[in-house]
Amino acid sequence: MLLSQAIEVWVAQRRVEGYSPATLTTYRRQLGLFIRHMGDLPIEDITLTTLREFVALRAPKLKPASLACGVRMIRSFFKWLIEEEYLVKNPSY
Repeated sequence: MLLSQAIEVWVAQRRVEGYSPATLTTYRRQLGLFIRHMGDLPIEDITLTTLREFVALRAPKLKPASLACGVRMIRSFFKWLIEEEYLVKNPSY
């Protein structure tokens, strides 16, 4: 499964769970930035190194609180991929 496909499934599930449209837009935008910077990779090809590279690219442009929020969202996304059995190992830890 490509990252873009996984994002759409994750956002759709969050919509069903009642997340606000603003939150869903933020999630889609943040993960869209990941795709723009790193490519639409197969989810199993994403590593901790890949995630660290992305955070390093974003860090100079963001306040610490905004960066931390983005990291939490990425961790949540990958935790969900594990829970739904799309991945067997969480690259965000």
